[in-house]
Amino acid sequence: MAGDAGVVGQWGPIAVYAFGLAAALGFALGTATSLVQAARLGVDAGDLFRFAPLGMAAGVIGARIGYVIVNAPGFLADPGAVVRLSEGGFAYYGGLAGGALALLLYAHRRGLDFWRLLDAAAPGLALGQAVGLAGAGTVGRSASVLWAVDGNGGPVHPVGAYGIAVTYFIFAVLWHLGRRAPSRGRLFLVYLLLHGIGFALVGTWTAGPRMAGLAPVQWAGLAAAGLALASLILLPPAGRGPVPHRWRRLPAAVQAAPDSGRWLRVAVWASGLLLLLALYRARTGP
Repeated sequence: MAGDAGVVGQWGPIAVYAFGLAAALGFALGTATSLVQAARLGVDAGDLFRFAPLGMAAGVIGARIGYVIVNAPGFLADPGAVVRLSEGGFAYYGGLAGGALALLLYAHRRGLDFWRLLDAAAPGLALGQAVGLAGAGTVGRSASVLWAVDGNGGPVHPVGAYGIAVTYFIFAVLWHLGRRAPSRGRLFLVYLLLHGIGFALVGTWTAGPRMAGLAPVQWAGLAAAGLALASLILLPPAGRGPVPHRWRRLPAAVQAAPDSGRWLRVAVWASGLLLLLALYRARTGP
């Protein structure tokens, strides 16, 4: 989905854009989450940390290339628009492909386990996108639902909020599954499967052209989900990771009351989601 170009501040001569600020925060939180997940899986967090700037650059380039390809006719008419990033225009799956390719080359050069690195990155990818979408523009179809937001001269579906809900849910699922240190590659494939299904659904309410009745993000999501499902079915088991660390244990007082501990965790997760939705709502207006 394209980002909104609205300026929310100024840092010296540099304009600060809402989507760029949210994306930077999402990158930071996503990276921190992936480093924690790396420790869970027995991956050297330092290797992942050193890759992070390269992965971000490759992701941005891939996302822009993907968007340009999908919208090729418009860019052929105005080639200069390719480098006008302030106008928005990024394709998430292009960014994912660019980052994965960079990670593959990095892992090969350093003799690292590419699939385990993907597993470590998966929860951070989900959380980072959820945070980034809090600064996204409103590009939904016209709507009369109670939760519609202002956009393009009338109420539209808050597709950014839908995307936040999907990616935050994926983050929660992956964080839970990561405790069990699944076979290498499986955590990332589950991420890709859930993400593809989720955005094939979210795409129902996005604005813009359709191809055979589906938006480009829906076609991309279905392709990603199909690839992930086929890989999960066809790839043989490759061995589990190490037993997860015990740092996640709750304080003794909470452990003594399991039901209270469970509801506390639910409240914490729900608070994170509500905060992101509130930020998105503040960004898009009443």
